[in-house]
Amino acid sequence: MPQQEITPIQFMGIIFAIVFEFLGFLLFFGIVGYLVQKKLFDDNPMVLTISIFIGMMVGIYYMYNRTKNISKIRIAKLKKESMNQVFFNREKETKERIEKTKKEIKDYTKKMDQYFKKNDQ
Repeated sequence: MPQQEITPIQFMGIIFAIVFEFLGFLLFFGIVGYLVQKKLFDDNPMVLTISIFIGMMVGIYYMYNRTKNISKIRIAKLKKESMNQVFFNREKETKERIEKTKKEIKDYTKKMDQYFKKNDQ
């Protein structure tokens, strides 16, 4: 499988997703353990402790599964350009788009003229 290239921001997103998934498992099992403790076991703290421990184990398991393929990801290096170069490139791209749009307008104008001349006859 070839290396997938992502930006540093996307990589940070993956890491945050893994962390919040782990915290989500802790929170979910903690709430379930708390509710079971209150309803069935008359405030026995062992139920909540076991529940949080199970949540931690499930969270670590999922974290392991999500991170074992992280070595196949390659983080793209950011291009270091001067501000002048950035503005020059944007100005060049804008001029190219303007010229392309002008050409498209001319082409559509010709087509419309041909269409209306054809229909007027």
